[in-house]
Formats: sequence, structure tokens, C-alpha cells
Amino acid sequence: MSTTPEILWPALRQYRHNNDNSPSITNPKGGFVVGLDHDETCSIFEGVLTENSELRDRIALLEDRIAFKDRFIKELEATAKLADAALTAIGALINESHGVAWLHLNGDIAPWGELLAGGRYEGWLIPLSDYWEALQEQEK
Repeated sequence: MSTTPEILWPALRQYRHNNDNSPSITNPKGGFVVGLDHDETCSIFEGVLTENSELRDRIALLEDRIAFKDRFIKELEATAKLADAALTAIGALINESHGVAWLHLNGDIAPWGELLAGGRYEGWLIPLSDYWEALQEQEK
């Protein structure tokens, strides 16, 4: 069993001993020796080094992408927190007031019921109603 790593097998060569001058090529007196072809070995190692370099480049690219993704997620989480705080504040305002004065430029108060889902002017605040509905679903 050879202890030569499999990657070097293509470089293995069988030689006669240098001091064996016997006429038989197939059965020399000194037997055969096995060695590695220098050029083939160099070629194998150059290929491994090139592949290693390419893999390191790919790893660096993937690490950069992961870092970008992590930063993006943190930014999204921060934005979501701000949006949640803003929408919570709007909800508190709605709960503490009757509506919006002068909304229709006539001096009357437009009640929140007309501006939220199901109201006559619901189109203005549909995203707010959708947000609260989704929030209630998450809490279940």
C-alpha cells in the first residue's frame, strides 16, 4: 500500500536504479525504484495553489456578502422598530382623540371611524388598518 497521497499518483514514475547496468529492462538486477516526476509534481502543486487561491477569493466574496446581509438585516430591524413606534404613536393618538378637525375644510371633526377600515374615507388609512390587523394576527 502506497503512502503517497492520491493527488500525487499521476506524478509517480517507476525507474531502474542508476547503478544498474543489467541488460533486462523488465527485470533489472537492482529492481525498480519509484519516484515522483518533478515537472508533474510541480504542475500538480501549481494547480492546487491556484484552486486554493480561487477558493480563498470565493470565501472572501461570500464573507463580504454575509456581512452585507447582516448589515442590511440590522438596518431593516432598526427601520421596523421606528415604523412600529410611529404606528403605535398614531394608534395612541387615535385612541385619545375623536378625529381630525378641518379635514374636509368645513370646520367639522372627521371621526376616526370614517377614516379607518370600513369608514367612508378608509382609503387614506388602509395601510394603517392593515398594519394593526397583521399585528393582531402575530400576537395570536
